Amino acid sequence: MSDRKYSKNNLNEIIFQIRFSPVLQLYTDKKDAAKDFQKIIGKEFPDDVKFQQNKKFSVTIDNDTGKPVESKTNDEFLTWIFINNSGKHIRLNGKELILSYTGELYSGFESFSNDVSLILEGLKEYPINKINSIGLRYVNQIKINEESLNEYINPNLHLINKEFDNDQVIQSISRTELKIDEYHLAFQYGQFNPEFPNLSSKKEFILDYDCILTNEEQIENILINLNEMHDIISDRFEKDIKDRLREEMGVIS
Repeated sequence: MSDRKYSKNNLNEIIFQIRFSPVLQLYTDKKDAAKDFQKIIGKEFPDDVKFQQNKKFSVTIDNDTGKPVESKTNDEFLTWIFINNSGKHIRLNGKELILSYTGELYSGFESFSNDVSLILEGLKEYPINKINSIGLRYVNQIKINEESLNEYINPNLHLINKEFDNDQVIQSISRTELKIDEYHLAFQYGQFNPEFPNLSSKKEFILDYDCILTNEEQIENILINLNEMHDIISDRFEKDIKDRLREEMGVIS
């Protein structure tokens, strides 16, 4: 995952998310309410639609504490789940939209950006008063043995297990949050154990970048924001890996 064109990637998942002020046409239990959105995305996400029912919330103020308390009501609203033939997912309801797919389906940022552009066209069919947040997340799980960490990963990002004496490290994940211009980057990294909490020799190194913009934004500018978030993540990724991993990923000229 980078601006460099690598012949392969270590992506586990990529996620794009928009949260917005409630859209009444979609904040409903009527299954045909998203038909205009579905018509726009139909070429890429033709027929496989699933529905998830969600309980609406009411908010009251606790008389003793003065704090807001949420409780579920009997009213329901739907989340539409669109799945195309390759396995890409779109989740849409009256307050958010999520596009996600696994790393095997990721063929590059240009293709991913085209997918985002398509779903934004569908979203423009509905009146959105306010964009609350935009998020882009890349989760990389790199399969390397512990002895080769220094050859693949920036040494500043991992601990040497001998520091823990005779204790066996099951998993070691750290989290750092960064402010980059107007964006917020939550960065998780470390030795991830897919068999946690059991001890395993199959540890992977995780580089998980979650970039968020919470400023009010117009839907017309979201593709610009997407490019800027991608650049932030790409720059960080290039700092976090070493030449051995770049060589194995294979730069395409």
